[in-house]
Amino acid sequence: MSNIKICTEKSSAYTNIPDFFVDHYMAKANGEYVKVFLYMLRLLHAPNAQISISHMADFFDHTENDIRRALKYWEKENLLRLDYDADCELSSICFLAPETAQSSLRANITQTPNPIAPAAIITPAATSGVSESMATPAKVEYSADEIAGFKKKNDIKELLFIAETYLRRTLSMTDCQTLFYLHDQIGLSVELLEYLIEYCVEKGHSNIRYIEKTGLAWHEKGYQTVAEAKANNKIYTKSHTAVMKAFGIKGRNLVDTELQTINHWSRDFGFTPELISEACNRTMASIHTPSFEYVEKILESWYRQKVTKLTDLVSLDAKHESASRNAMHKKNANLQAAKNSGFSNFSQRSYNYDQLEQQLLHTGGQH
Repeated sequence: MSNIKICTEKSSAYTNIPDFFVDHYMAKANGEYVKVFLYMLRLLHAPNAQISISHMADFFDHTENDIRRALKYWEKENLLRLDYDADCELSSICFLAPETAQSSLRANITQTPNPIAPAAIITPAATSGVSESMATPAKVEYSADEIAGFKKKNDIKELLFIAETYLRRTLSMTDCQTLFYLHDQIGLSVELLEYLIEYCVEKGHSNIRYIEKTGLAWHEKGYQTVAEAKANNKIYTKSHTAVMKAFGIKGRNLVDTELQTINHWSRDFGFTPELISEACNRTMASIHTPSFEYVEKILESWYRQKVTKLTDLVSLDAKHESASRNAMHKKNANLQAAKNSGFSNFSQRSYNYDQLEQQLLHTGGQH
């Protein structure tokens, strides 16, 4: 097989990618994480670019948590350093020198495993059953000093912040004990815990006991990464369920494009499950077949007209019906005007057709 030559035409700008990143990190990393890393390299040489978690999430059409997970992955790999302000908000991102990352890589290869680690490692079972290595450790109560120690870690600070954001409450001692238990004893990574909370809340469950049970179930199934959890758990919100019910979708899951479309209706348009369901029902009544494109047009129209609840449709429908009647009246008037135009403009005469017939017959008799 012949060799392939790689070349480039002259260009005004380049983004340099470190060789050690390609050699040692790129192949094993999640593809989405790689894209975020490369984008950060690009932004490094774009001083006027808008740089924020929300901007990057919009750029990749991801959630902000997806971006945070990617950044923290590279921080753990010692390729980035993330700095936070007093409010635990990300304030700066620093690319670490190659020798720092490479020395860490060598240390990871030669490091002797921590004797406590096996209890926290999740190893997928070779059979359908649960292996002994995945047995659930007993729940241990942490002391105040231990909890304070956890809270000093940057990744734990971020976890607690995200948990409070999703749960919409200040975390109680029970909440913290449970999250530390899932992380420290069960072995769920911070990234996986953040996704676990996101998953449970989007399913309508913010109770810490439900989060704990779901986390333990993921442990028993051997989930170690967010990608594995996502691949095996579709997040169906009330909006997703409403669409499936209205469209009669049974026997299959929603595909990614359908999930993204429904999320767009909920997140960007801000529509409730009830409004989305109503748009689906009107689609079925109008064209008698499921169509996400048709629903999109309906919801775009409602969004422009600032519909936010079902009761808004009452006045909107009344206006539409009135406009339709006026349009019909106008159409009928135009048709009538057309009939009265042209030859119909001559004065109309009244005829006695019986009399005309008799006259015609009489005239014919004279010939």
